Amino acid sequence: MRRYIKREVLVVVKFYYWGGVSVLFSRRNIERWAFLSIFFVASCVSQPNVSNSYQTSKINPEAEKLLANKNYVQASELFLRLAKDNPQQVNFYKLQAAEAQLSAGHDEKVRELISSVDVNQLTEQQRNQLYLLFAQLYLNEGNAEQALERLQLVVTSSLITRQKRIYYESKAFAYVLTGQLDDSVRERILLSQILTKQNDKLDNQKAIMSVLALMPIRDLEENTQRQQGSVYQGWAELALISRVNLKGTPKFGRQLSEWEGRYLFHPAHALIASEYFLNIQLAIANVRNIAVFLPESGVYAKHAKAIKEGFMAAYYQQEEALRPNVRFYDTAELAVDLLYEQAVAEGAQLIIGPLNKATLKALLKTETLKIPVLGLNYAEELKNVNLYQFALSPIDEVKQVVEQAKLAGYQNALVLVPDSLLGERIAGYFQTAWELDEERVLSVQKFTLGTTDFSLPVKVMLNVQESEFRYRKLRQVVGAVEYNSRRRQDVDVIFMVANAQEARLINPQFYHNRAGSVAVYGLSRVYSGKQDPRNNVDLNGVGFCTIPWLFDDAYQGDLNKQALSSTWKQFPDKFLSLIAFGIDAYNIVPHLNQLKIMRYEGTTGELSLNNSNRITRKLVCANFKQGLAELLSKEAEMGGQEVGLEVISEN
Repeated sequence: MRRYIKREVLVVVKFYYWGGVSVLFSRRNIERWAFLSIFFVASCVSQPNVSNSYQTSKINPEAEKLLANKNYVQASELFLRLAKDNPQQVNFYKLQAAEAQLSAGHDEKVRELISSVDVNQLTEQQRNQLYLLFAQLYLNEGNAEQALERLQLVVTSSLITRQKRIYYESKAFAYVLTGQLDDSVRERILLSQILTKQNDKLDNQKAIMSVLALMPIRDLEENTQRQQGSVYQGWAELALISRVNLKGTPKFGRQLSEWEGRYLFHPAHALIASEYFLNIQLAIANVRNIAVFLPESGVYAKHAKAIKEGFMAAYYQQEEALRPNVRFYDTAELAVDLLYEQAVAEGAQLIIGPLNKATLKALLKTETLKIPVLGLNYAEELKNVNLYQFALSPIDEVKQVVEQAKLAGYQNALVLVPDSLLGERIAGYFQTAWELDEERVLSVQKFTLGTTDFSLPVKVMLNVQESEFRYRKLRQVVGAVEYNSRRRQDVDVIFMVANAQEARLINPQFYHNRAGSVAVYGLSRVYSGKQDPRNNVDLNGVGFCTIPWLFDDAYQGDLNKQALSSTWKQFPDKFLSLIAFGIDAYNIVPHLNQLKIMRYEGTTGELSLNNSNRITRKLVCANFKQGLAELLSKEAEMGGQEVGLEVISEN
């Protein structure tokens, strides 16, 4: 698999050989991420093998065998030996060596080789090969503009078929990167004329649909008028039908049949015959009617209110013409299965919620999910093709904190948790995550919920109590002796599961018991979300990871914490993150279908979707210094970890 890497100040795209895709976008590039992310997948499936561009008729059998076995580095070395032995063909063999190194993913080697080629001595065909190599290098670097400049120099009439495929795909890819979606589609249409394998043709047609799906509907409508009678017009009309109708409905089937009657000889008939349009899963970016399941009374009503405040702030921040219709349903009033049927009957295309884990489980037990559900909680055992789970789970926080500690080089850990089912589960998360490698959890210590005296559990955890017991025994035998309590010496990190108030009482106990040199990490709840240096001075040295919305320097979107100060001041500190959660619950909807191949920079972190349709997040990390929570630099943070929030995850 070829790789393309896009790097700008605000956009980073990585496309790896083994097909994994990771995309980071700033909020200033929200309109750009969608076509990039979808096109990567569409382009990936129809990329030719680089080795296909070799002029195998001029390559000796040994080189052919090496290339066939994907021994690209050895093939490149053979080509360079041949270049040395055949001075009259040195440029030819250098180009072949460069092709092999490109297949191996060694871009610097490719650049070194093609830069040493004497351009003035190249044939037209060799010049084409050189331009294609340069174009692919520029695409790998994310420089689509320079890639297009090189591709404009190619004489297409002298390209062999396999090179034409690289040429058209490279141009289509470069046009997407530069936002020229029309041109990208046209290059794909030209590409379709040279493809011979049915699977390749279908993959290319899916790529065309993916790019057209990224265009504003207004642009598609205009294109259907400007491109009368063309193949392009047929594609645009087909994309428009797919965008404005729910697949699998009678209306969609009727409009698809009418399209087939108008375009009797259009190449998209093959795509229709492949049952591409029989997928009844909704393109979530196009939903116009959303049902939100939240309780308006009961123990979680305040949680729901905070989420709703953030949700509606995001709703009203969107341009009015683009807002979907939103209707709220009270899960405290009616059984969730009945609410679901009511919402479907009233035209809902997507359900957001419910909030309570038990309610979410009840919904999945009784329903087949005719329409997608974005559950606002997480249960590992729940699986459904139309279920997305956006949970605020301590599992994810544990993962990121553990990675921070491992990066610092710590190996032997103690875990301090509340004496509860939740505390026991989180202790298990720490043990599982910490002991994946050679690290060890030496001990798990529990403290009583509601206590204000943490001296005993800390002493027990650090074995100070045993030291004091030995002193008392010794004193009974020999009388008064000089004594300094000792703690266990085999620990270098402590994981503390406590809220801000508890942590302020616990952390000083580490100093009092001679563990001031031991690193301490907490979960997000150690920080209330508001700077309070006078009270938080007792948290000095504690590291933690939390949502970026709580820091002005970490999240600077239009709905940042400062902009919503009048909203969050209505709620207790522990609900601050739920307001941010509500913002993301709304803003993430158009991007759900793409989150497996990209990350969305949300208020609660960099969001992505795992293979279980669970939305995971990467937090920002910080450390308390002189009572202030200070963000770590990007260099000090861990990359690619998932995070979450604890406040509602266990209910």
